[in-house]
Amino acid sequence: MAEITVRAVDSALAMEEIQKRLGDDALIISTTKKDGQIEIVATDEDIAGGKKLKDPLILDTAYRADNFSTVFKKNLENLNVGRKDELNNHYLLDFARKSDSITHELQELKSFVLNNYSANKPAYDTKEKLRFIGFNKTFFQYMPELATNISEEAAVTKIAKQFVNGKCRNFDSSEIYIITGEKNSGKSVFCQKFFKFMEVTYDDRVFIKPIHQNEKKLIHTLSQVKKNNENNRNEVLIIEASNEPSDLGVLVAKIEEKHPNIKISIIETIATGNSFEKLTKNFKSRGLKNEYIAFTKLDLCDISIPEIAAVLENSKKCMFFSGIDKINDGLYFAKVDQIKSHLFNKLNKEVE
Repeated sequence: MAEITVRAVDSALAMEEIQKRLGDDALIISTTKKDGQIEIVATDEDIAGGKKLKDPLILDTAYRADNFSTVFKKNLENLNVGRKDELNNHYLLDFARKSDSITHELQELKSFVLNNYSANKPAYDTKEKLRFIGFNKTFFQYMPELATNISEEAAVTKIAKQFVNGKCRNFDSSEIYIITGEKNSGKSVFCQKFFKFMEVTYDDRVFIKPIHQNEKKLIHTLSQVKKNNENNRNEVLIIEASNEPSDLGVLVAKIEEKHPNIKISIIETIATGNSFEKLTKNFKSRGLKNEYIAFTKLDLCDISIPEIAAVLENSKKCMFFSGIDKINDGLYFAKVDQIKSHLFNKLNKEVE
């Protein structure tokens, strides 16, 4: 016969332990309360050895509160205490390998897309590219050679040469320069800059400071200039004039009436930023000869493709570019290479 003593906080917990150790046939010998706990003495005739357990089994008070998942978690934490760094390194290495694999696959996908895009990329001819950057259908009616199979280099060269008015005999030998332009086009500043610029550029000529067309002494001053030039003074008059077609036409007619053979150059100041429609409307409102364009305020924005198209389609020429708002700086003759570079930049930016 075997005999055991179990002490627990309650009888149910003690009985669970007795049943676990002695089985369902256990016999309860006694049940007492000792030190605030329940103590049960039980026996089982079939227990091997037939020895009595001298010391009672005292169960932990938290025993019943712990379920399987709690015990498993605690055991797992105890198991991983010594392997924490090892497991972290393992996971980091595994993450690095997977990250490299994903990066490699993304690179392959990118290459595949780019290669297929390049292979299937539509091929645009020069005309289509020029359309993309802003030249409209009417422009190709004016320059039909650009509608043929022409290279980009040849096309932008033709446009630039047609747009830029290089120095010409009439301009160089003019006795009167009439500066006109709309309000806020930079006309007055341009007049001052033009006077300084011409003094430096043509040191064999005497330029008279700009006067306004409404001055009463205009015709008298002009007569004096003609008289001085007969004595080889080579004087040049600069006039700031109204942009109204009627006013400008009257001024030119009045001068030519007094001096039929006098050479006149008309320079119209145009501030960059105008639309194609506005420029075309202004150009068609008068039909004076020997007109040249000076684009001003280029320090604010670049000349646009529609502005270039408007000048070309209306058979005008650009003579000057003016940017910096200083009397002694920022005015220069328009250059073919500058326009070519501007057009190429537009093509590369918009088409690609």
